Amino acid sequence: MTQTTLFDRDTPLYIESASGVLPKFPARRWERWLLRFGFFLIFAAVAVWFEIASDGQQTGTANAELAARIAGIRLGAGIEPIEALHPLVTGILASIIPGGAFGLSIAGCVVGAFLVQLIVQSLERKAVPRPLSVALVVTLSLTPMFFYIVTTNFQAVLSLTFFGFAMIALLRFNTFANTQAGFRAGLLLALASFSDPTAAFAVLVVAAAGMVLEQSRQRARLANGLVIAYPTVAFYAAFAVLGVAFRVGPFAMLGGAPVWNQSNADRLVGALSTPAGALYYSPTVVIAVTLGVLGYLWLGLVGVLLTVSTTLAYLVGYAPTGTSGNSFVMSLLFGIALMQRPRTRAHAWILVGTALLLLCIGWVSAFGRPTILTWMSTLTGGAL
Repeated sequence: MTQTTLFDRDTPLYIESASGVLPKFPARRWERWLLRFGFFLIFAAVAVWFEIASDGQQTGTANAELAARIAGIRLGAGIEPIEALHPLVTGILASIIPGGAFGLSIAGCVVGAFLVQLIVQSLERKAVPRPLSVALVVTLSLTPMFFYIVTTNFQAVLSLTFFGFAMIALLRFNTFANTQAGFRAGLLLALASFSDPTAAFAVLVVAAAGMVLEQSRQRARLANGLVIAYPTVAFYAAFAVLGVAFRVGPFAMLGGAPVWNQSNADRLVGALSTPAGALYYSPTVVIAVTLGVLGYLWLGLVGVLLTVSTTLAYLVGYAPTGTSGNSFVMSLLFGIALMQRPRTRAHAWILVGTALLLLCIGWVSAFGRPTILTWMSTLTGGAL
């Protein structure tokens, strides 16, 4: 009997590329930039339209709040400037982006264009049938909620982009045994958390998602989960220790301690009581049911926990001003990035139907969200 060695046990079950290099999509660099530029122009047109329609005020948007907070920073002794920059990644970038709220809108359009191009590339690499790819990309990028986030909430679109990149890397790490992708996924989740604290609540959920994905290397689920969660947990722990060292408390540089926000809770309950608002959690239910039908029940349950985590972040005051639609887009990114190529034609058509249903839900539920409705009303000169 031949003795099994450590290297034999570590041989991955699935190989994503024999050469170790994955193809880019589109294949030519200028074509990739053209695709990004095309999406950027679409998003930027809406951003310019909103800037003109709002007379340059953008009152009530996350970008306006962020720009005002950054403009009010006064460097000096103490921890106040660091607190004002929270979330740190977004704060640092916002401090060097010119143009105030409108400058942040254009920057969000750039980030959003890269996000959509990367999703398109991910679907092509997995050889997802073209009709399904088109349906998924349209569902993600052509809803009022996605346009609202891209054009008014730089903090959210930056975090969602890091989150989407992390989900793609997570699949490569767990299913295709790409160790480098695992470290990248952990770091990207940390960047997402320090771009928008809403994402910090999702990190442990994402680590759990990695544990229920199909594993290339067996008996490594817990280790894989720790690799994903460690960077975010370590960064937050380091900032907490630093806050204690400065005698300002463990949450001082983390945006403040989580505190139940009754006004947010009342607003959520009020929204859910409306016909359109009742669709708020329907995308999560649709995605979970679809994953269950396709044989990914545990992954569907993790998707439900992901929505619970974003709701919890909102209820404890960790969601920024003007936030709306984040949960919808995050759920879509979660499902699209972790989706494998359909096993049968019937599965492919189930996914196409799910994408079109989610597209309809995205449009209808947008009218049940006051912040998005106000944004659309501004764009249309009060027609809505």
